[in-house]
This record gives sequence, structure tokens and C-alpha cells, in this order.
Amino acid sequence: MNSNTKKGFIPVVVVLIVLVVVAIGAFGIVGGKLVSSKKAQDQEVKDQNAKQVEQAGSRLAAKGWKKFEPTGAGFRVMMPNANVEKKEQTQDIPGKKEKLNMVIYASVSSIKEAYLIEAVDYPKGMALGDTDVVLKQMSDGLVSGIPGSSVVSSQKGTFRGYTTGEYVIKGPNGAYFRARLILVGKGRVYVLMEASMDKESLGFADFAQSFEVL
Repeated sequence: MNSNTKKGFIPVVVVLIVLVVVAIGAFGIVGGKLVSSKKAQDQEVKDQNAKQVEQAGSRLAAKGWKKFEPTGAGFRVMMPNANVEKKEQTQDIPGKKEKLNMVIYASVSSIKEAYLIEAVDYPKGMALGDTDVVLKQMSDGLVSGIPGSSVVSSQKGTFRGYTTGEYVIKGPNGAYFRARLILVGKGRVYVLMEASMDKESLGFADFAQSFEVL
């Protein structure tokens, strides 16, 4: 990593981490078990998913991206390079003794953009509330995490059988943030994010398509 990339990397990643932490803190948590929206997939769907991962991975590999599969993290994805910053932290849950456990992985593609994955683990016996409410809170949290930002688009969707929230946030100084929240069940939520100084995403679609839950 050259010196210019290092200078650009630090502020972008700091903003990303602050944004995600605030957004996660906005979740509504209720007692009970975390219900996964994932349904059984037949072989045809699995083959189609594998093809999407392979195609996205090939396009990113041609740009120099590297496959990233941290031990025990439960996912595999393509990242801009092998220099991935890892940050572990916990967050208090209002009214609860338990804490959220979060692991953040961030990698810079260029001075103008960076990519992040956050794995969030919920305490045993706790669950997210209604998914529509959670996704609305996520959107509000994303905006509150960056003063002067606004939502460009926000919608509920699905990704390989999992419920997702898809967001584009316009930040200050011409920055744009694209995020996908994936509710995978079993106490785990993933957040995929791109921070960029370009209005048009340079790689988020393939980055997100290369993501696999293991």
C-alpha cells in the first residue's frame, strides 16, 4: 500500500465504522429467537447462486481483488486487496446486561473508495423485531451516523433467500455510502458497505454478489 493510499484510507474507514456502529445501535431487539428468512433452496437455485459468485469473483479478480475468508467468520467475499483492517468491539444493549459483539473488516480500493463488512452477533435468546421496523431504523441510523447526510434510496429486498435492506446515502463533501444489511438468522447479521467519492458505484454490485454465507 503506498503512502497516498494510507492517507486516504484512514479517514474513510473511520467514517465507515462510525456509520455502521450507529446504525447497528438503532436496531430494535426483542426477546425470543432470531428468526431467519432463509428458506430451503433447491439445487437449481444453489447452482445459480454459485454462478453469480463465480462471475462476480472473476470480474473483481481481473481488477486485482483478492478472495477473503477470515477464519471462523462464516463468510467469504472478494476484497480490493489483501490489506484488510480488522476491528473487534462490543456495544451495550439498552436495558440489557448482554452486549452485541461486532467484528469489522475494511479494505481500501483507492484513495476515493473503501469497502467494509461487519459481522454482528446477538446474545443468545434475543432477536430482532419486525423486519420492516428494523430496516427503517437501519436507514435512520445510517443517516444519523453522518451529519449532513440524506437517504438517496432505501428498500427491502432478498439476497439468496435472506431478507435484506438496501441503502444509498449521500454524505457531506460529495461522499456516497452504499450498504446492504443481511439478516441471516442464528443470531447473526452482516452489513456490507462501500464508501466512495463517486456518485456512481465502482464495484459495490460485484462486491455484494461475491459475498457468500458459509
